Amino acid sequence: MTFRTSLIVPVGVGLLAVVAIVLLNATAAESTHVVRLSGNRFTPGEVTVRAGDSLRFVNGGGFHNIAFREDILSPSQRRLLDSVMPGREEFRKFGEVPLASPLLITTDEVYALQLPALPPGRYEYFCAPHVGAGMKGTVVVVP
Repeated sequence: MTFRTSLIVPVGVGLLAVVAIVLLNATAAESTHVVRLSGNRFTPGEVTVRAGDSLRFVNGGGFHNIAFREDILSPSQRRLLDSVMPGREEFRKFGEVPLASPLLITTDEVYALQLPALPPGRYEYFCAPHVGAGMKGTVVVVP
């Protein structure tokens, strides 16, 4: 009976450790980051992410969009971002257009995207209608 007990305890502890490692890896692999758009600013103003994470931009009222600063993007970075931004299909019909989302006009409307395998670095974005008021943010991609 002691033999069985000593055998079951290590197996049980080992199984718990495996489950914990799997859960930690799943959490570390993909996270969702929420950015609020209200008062002509993004909150938080800077978000640290990994490739595969999701970004959810939530409209807190008014009309806003998310436009990436293209002058600091390489052509491949621009293509990657363009490929994951919902609603871009309509814009692409007109050729090369700014790397921006459609306008969010309803309170609590969400613009969500899953980040592609971008190289680590800082990806700046802004709200086109409110950039003059300083509505800017940054996505920091880490390895």
